[in-house]
Amino acid sequence: MNTNKYSAEQNNEPIEQKEFSLDMIFKSFLRFWWVCLICAVLFAGVSVYRSYKSYSPRYSSSATFTVQTQTGSSFSAGLTSYSFSYNRSAAKQLSSTFPSIISSHILQDIVCNDMGLPYFPCALSASSVPDTNLFTITAEGSDPDLTYRTLKSVIKNYPVVSEYVLGNTELNILHEPVLPEEPSNHISYKGQVVKKALLGFAVGLLWVVFYAFKRNTLCSRYDVRRKLNQNCLGSLPEVIFKKHKNDIGRSVSITNSHVGSGYTESFRAFRNSLVNKLGDRKIILVTSTAPGEGKTSVSANLAASLAQMHRRVLLSDGDLRNPSLREFFGIADNAPQSADENSKLKVTSIPVGENDSVTLLCFPNGSENIWGILSPKRVENLFASVRNKFDYIIVDTSPIGITSEPSVFAQFVDAAVMVIKQDTIRTSSVINSLDTLLSSDVELLGCVLNGTSGGYDGYGSKYGYRYGSYGRYGYGYRYGYGYGYGEKSKKRHRNTAK
Repeated sequence: MNTNKYSAEQNNEPIEQKEFSLDMIFKSFLRFWWVCLICAVLFAGVSVYRSYKSYSPRYSSSATFTVQTQTGSSFSAGLTSYSFSYNRSAAKQLSSTFPSIISSHILQDIVCNDMGLPYFPCALSASSVPDTNLFTITAEGSDPDLTYRTLKSVIKNYPVVSEYVLGNTELNILHEPVLPEEPSNHISYKGQVVKKALLGFAVGLLWVVFYAFKRNTLCSRYDVRRKLNQNCLGSLPEVIFKKHKNDIGRSVSITNSHVGSGYTESFRAFRNSLVNKLGDRKIILVTSTAPGEGKTSVSANLAASLAQMHRRVLLSDGDLRNPSLREFFGIADNAPQSADENSKLKVTSIPVGENDSVTLLCFPNGSENIWGILSPKRVENLFASVRNKFDYIIVDTSPIGITSEPSVFAQFVDAAVMVIKQDTIRTSSVINSLDTLLSSDVELLGCVLNGTSGGYDGYGSKYGYRYGSYGRYGYGYRYGYGYGYGEKSKKRHRNTAK
């Protein structure tokens, strides 16, 4: 069995170090933004609910006044308004004793008797301006009317209690207490919702960052070499078609002028690397772990790129469950084509340059007789009959991670290439796919990392499509790529390839 283990150090090739980048976080956020949204809604909802259930309205009423004491020289003169005075030492004494008098049980008992209540109904607090006789009393309770009446009773009975400490006193009201109409502890649900929603969103974002840091996918050439121990033949950038008023071609093809030179140059580098490793081998199998990784576009562009080197190239659509090469090239069902009467194979010539073309070979439509079509003997005879007629034969197969058909083709090809969508499939799944592929004793030339971030300017600076579910495999079913062609956004269109 050929394990084709690759060591970059042995080939003296530079290896870029893996970096935990903002791009990885951004991609994880695009995939799991709903987690942040759910956390924001959950935090805000729980906070509002708890506040609502525990909320008890409190009403407060305040009074501001000055306190004057009767001087010692005026005791004999009787309690007239002129016998009360104020000085600094008296003010200091008032400031130290006033809060304790207000909170004393003596005053509270007198107030309860005055109001005919068995308990003191609210909480009192007192404050003063230092070195003055200016004071403020605040009463707070759950009943607005009772709170107001309690404060009035406190003001009325304060001189009675203070007489034992300060002597005769007189209160001059500056600000009369008023009956409270609204709770003093009114809850601002709007501010609370915003605050808790931001907190929940931040918690969700932290989870996204942790997920991006911990998730085990392939994000760079370094990952391909270190985690898979395989050669990375190339890195193809993501292509995004910007919005255009005209109906431009949106096929991710190197023959499409709107794709941009960045992707074309990257693909040419991949092709050259592959050709250097091929030697005299000519039948190449292209597969992937799951749908949506771009194996079809890689197969088609590889065939076109080799044909532009003036080579005779045969491109075979070996994905019988979901044949897509005709759709990729925009070939109508009624387009001219030839067919082998015995095998019913459909052959179409596709121009990829002024004097260059790719021969496209498709199996019969329908998947009800897959194993009859893909019997090992028939596949072996097919490749034997076309081997000497072409310089290169590219076989686009179904994903090997979820179907067994690629293993049939792998027995009769010369080499294989694995397409990996950047930061999409778990490394363990890719490793299982490689083990399945290599068990067919095929030589794996390496992997190509597809849909990488960054890229180049032009009509498309990135190359890609959305990765959908693994889809449904089975007789009579097409596996789904999840997201279709020409998906629109407000500013640009994303092309979908298979």
